[in-house]
Order: sequence, then C-alpha cells, then structure tokens
Amino acid sequence: MFGKYLLIAAYLGFAASSLNVTSGPSADGVPRLDLASLESGYHGLVKENETLVEVTPRIKAIGAEICSFRIVNKHHGEAPFEIVLKPGGEAELRARKALNCEKRKNYKFDIAAVSCNGDVSDNATVHISVVDINEYAPTFLDPSYVCQVDEGRLYEEIVRVEATDRDCTPKYGDVCKYEILTSDQPFTIDNEGAIRNTEPLDYERSHNHILSVVAYDCGMKQSVPVMVTIKVNRICKLGWK
Repeated sequence: MFGKYLLIAAYLGFAASSLNVTSGPSADGVPRLDLASLESGYHGLVKENETLVEVTPRIKAIGAEICSFRIVNKHHGEAPFEIVLKPGGEAELRARKALNCEKRKNYKFDIAAVSCNGDVSDNATVHISVVDINEYAPTFLDPSYVCQVDEGRLYEEIVRVEATDRDCTPKYGDVCKYEILTSDQPFTIDNEGAIRNTEPLDYERSHNHILSVVAYDCGMKQSVPVMVTIKVNRICKLGWK
C-alpha cells in the first residue's frame, strides 16, 4: 500500500513539474515570441499621418524577462520603425518618421526579443502596409480646354476633360466624378469627363459658352475648377445673301 502512495505522489510531482515548465518561463530562460507559428509572423497597418502601427497579433515575448526588442533584418532596405518595450513583455511598433504611401506602400523586416541576460529569440517577420489618406485633390491634365462646334447639332461628345490624382490607392487616387459648376448651360458631363450638349446650340443666342468644371476623387475631394470654352460656329443657310 505504501508503495502505491509513493507512485501516486511521484506522478503528481511530475505533472506539476511539467505544468510549471509549459506555463511559466522556459527552463533555460531563452525568450521566444508569443506566436502560433514564427512563419505566420506579424501584420501591421499604419496611416500616413500617424506613427503607431496596429499590429496583429500583438507583439509579446515570453519565456524570460524581456529587456528589449530589436529589428534584426531589413528585407528591402530602409525600415523606419522602432519597437517600444511595454510592461509584461509586450511591445508596440512605431514609425520614426512620417510615411508616404505614394513613395512606398509596404515594408518588411524581422524582429527578435532580447532577454535581460542578453539571450535573443528566434526571428519573426513583420509585414507593414501604409494606409493611404486623402492628401491630394485631383488636378486636370490641361490648364484649360477650348473647342468648336456647329450650331443646330446634338453631339455625343464635344470635348473630353481629364484629371488625375496623386494619392496611392483607388479610393483616393482614382477620379470618380466630374461636374459642371456653371448653371443654366445646355451641357452635361459624364463620369469619364465627356461633355456633350443637351440641346442644339444657337449662334445668335450665344457665340460661345464658358463652363467651370471640377473633378472629384473617390473620396469626394474636389479639384480646382478648370475653364472649358465651347465656341459656336454659325452655319450658312440656303437663301442667305
């Protein structure tokens, strides 16, 4: 009977020992990044006008007392980031300068945790995407537009204006709409910038029409207006002398 109790006690002691090893710092005190797998790494988002990177999953190291994190490998040159140690072995990632999505959209680098006795964890890769903000308004390719049409006709397209946007993503970098600001004019413009008349033009009524046109990006940021001048040609009619 006594031997049976010894066996049970030994089993319980082994189980407790195993539990302590898996739940606390590693037996050898070597830090490790708290990731499901090192291959999955981290993924972060940072806006152009902010410095704090939203990282998933959070950056945390376990297995030892952590004194710092470091960037250990820059895959594509510059990595303008720093890792700030927080309590409990956690860290936050910050940009060291303003980022520009129009110049560079993505960054990739490796990080590691460093314990207070100098041991370094295995590396994990961080993938950063720079989130575009609507910095720029559309600008027209030409400073103004001038064209001529004959009176008395309906045109499918009289002139086409075009604007572009310097922002780096389709949401803010694509032009989604054009608008004629000048009221009471017999013209319309579509989302591709094509202008047409909605009724036949009359030379006697107006020799030319001057339109103020603007473009909008897909975030509805408006351009500076561009001037479109449409000159009306008089058509000779039978019976004139």
